[in-house]
Amino acid sequence: MLVKVPYVAAFLSFALVVTGCSDVSDQQSRPGISTEEIDQRSFRLGTFTAFCEVVSLGIKQMALSAAATSDEMDELIDEANRIAEQHDVEIYREAEFLVTDLFPESATQDKHVLVIYQNSILEQYFSLKEQKADLVKSGAYSGAARRNIAWQLGELLSYPHEKIAALIEQNSSARPVE
Repeated sequence: MLVKVPYVAAFLSFALVVTGCSDVSDQQSRPGISTEEIDQRSFRLGTFTAFCEVVSLGIKQMALSAAATSDEMDELIDEANRIAEQHDVEIYREAEFLVTDLFPESATQDKHVLVIYQNSILEQYFSLKEQKADLVKSGAYSGAARRNIAWQLGELLSYPHEKIAALIEQNSSARPVE
């Protein structure tokens, strides 16, 4: 069976984000995997390297590292910069990630992520954050406007449209209006 590369990359990216946002304690419920066997730093840097590669190859416009506390990110940042340079991508340390209905707020709350990108994508991300802030300030962050912000973030992350729709549906029902 032939699978289109963008869908494989999107699936890999989504799987890495989901696993990257979990911590080692989540692995205890998996048979055959113990916390002693998993080196969280290496795991995070490994997934980060994979994301740098897919951004470098143009498969994704933008990717995210696993969410980490400020102290954890301090321990990773030098190596992350080295890896990003090797893959000819840029990174931005984001302490206030754009919260939308694409992901549960708890995935990045009080955590830092590294935004991995090339070219002008970071400016598009900042513009999207600004659009959301303006909508919240004016009381218009609801309905189609709210969905649109999440949708645009999904597109920046190069997710397939059906995955964006499913994630928004899954997360919007559990989040109050801001």
